[in-house]
Amino acid sequence: MPFKPDNFEDNASDLYGSILGDGHGGKSQKRPAAPKDLEIKICCSLKEFYNGSMKTAKYSRDKIYPDGRSIKKVDEELSIEVKPGFDVKTVLTFPGKGNEQYTHS
Repeated sequence: MPFKPDNFEDNASDLYGSILGDGHGGKSQKRPAAPKDLEIKICCSLKEFYNGSMKTAKYSRDKIYPDGRSIKKVDEELSIEVKPGFDVKTVLTFPGKGNEQYTHS
C-alpha cells in the first residue's frame, strides 16, 4: 500500500501497527465508550423558579487522552437556563458531559 497521509488515524496506530505488525492488537482494541450523561443539582430560589434565570455550574470529570491510556481530571463550566415554571423535581440531563471510561474487552 503506498504511503498516503489519509491512510493513518490521528493517534498513528496504523503507522505503528503496520511497522510492528499489529503484534499487540492495536487494530483490534475497542474505542472508548461514549461519556456518561451528566446530572447536576443546583439550588434555586422561589423567585428564580417563577421568573427564570441563568445559572453556572462548575464540575470536574475524567477525560481520556487521545492515546487511549491516560486519564486527566478536567474542570468545566456549564451554563444552565432555569426556565419560568420549572419544578423543584425537574431533572436536566446533559448527554455526553460525564466521565469518560476505558472500554474493557
